[in-house]
Amino acid sequence: MGSVARVSLSGGIPESLDTPPSLQILLITLGINTLGALVLGLLRRPQSLVPPEWLRTGLSVGFLGAFTTWSAVVAAVWVVADAGQWLLATSYLIATLLLGLLAAWWGLRSTPRGESGAPA
Repeated sequence: MGSVARVSLSGGIPESLDTPPSLQILLITLGINTLGALVLGLLRRPQSLVPPEWLRTGLSVGFLGAFTTWSAVVAAVWVVADAGQWLLATSYLIATLLLGLLAAWWGLRSTPRGESGAPA
């Protein structure tokens, strides 16, 4: 289901005539992986209402594991670097790591309105 959501989401983004297709693929993959990292952080945050472990695992490892893919990042970096665009490939890889970590951190640290965020 995660991979179907990924393909559906990426297919629903209109192509821009001003942006080269390779850059569009990089941006779509970056956006999807950052969104997945944020949702994973939200699923794993300490809170008073925690879904059952089987549901959290199914959503995080199952759905989000298929929704976000490291292999897509590596393939994109390889294609861009192979085309001689090393600065873009390096920047993309660094942006992917930093945005993913930042999104996951923000998701973990966020709390529902009215809660202090301190684990019980």
